[in-house]
Amino acid sequence: PGTMLPLHIFEPRYRLALRDALESNRFFAVAQRVAGSGRDEAATVAGLGLIRASVTNANGTSNMILQGVARVRLGPPVEDREYPFFRIHRLESPGVDQYLAQQLVARTRSLALELLDIGAAAPPVLMESGERDAARVVDGERRAFAERLRAMEDPELIGDFISGSLLPCAEQRQEILATGDLCKRLEILNRYISAEISRLQS
Repeated sequence: PGTMLPLHIFEPRYRLALRDALESNRFFAVAQRVAGSGRDEAATVAGLGLIRASVTNANGTSNMILQGVARVRLGPPVEDREYPFFRIHRLESPGVDQYLAQQLVARTRSLALELLDIGAAAPPVLMESGERDAARVVDGERRAFAERLRAMEDPELIGDFISGSLLPCAEQRQEILATGDLCKRLEILNRYISAEISRLQS
């Protein structure tokens, strides 16, 4: 939730899924495949996204941008589709200790900015037209990311934005996605960011 995901849609079944989504509510869910499982066994908690842009290529594939909007739990699959299709249930965070959440998110923000400072890659941003200097592009991406992060106030959004943008490991991101309690989610995130800082520094 709160992040943008670029996707290239090329499999015929997912082309159908994209077409159906665009013709209805523009929602598309992304679930992590369970490690070591069959092709379509998905983790029970997924990210629900809104299709913000979709361009169909000459060969029938598509490029789209998905904006994450919610955590969802996947129900039983619906069998009458040519692609994986699930009933979903939106997951809401339980009641939060606001004081603890504010302390944790302040630490999260500080660690994320430290991670950027020591060389972590920031998600790409649109640069000025014609920009060719790679160093300036990277610096601009980090600045834009830091500015956006500093402007955020919602602890839940901050945690999801940092997790989805800076954690390099899909399993770590999935663990955070599947953790309902916000304070526990931030504690896990802070531990992973601290470990990534230590790894880059060494």
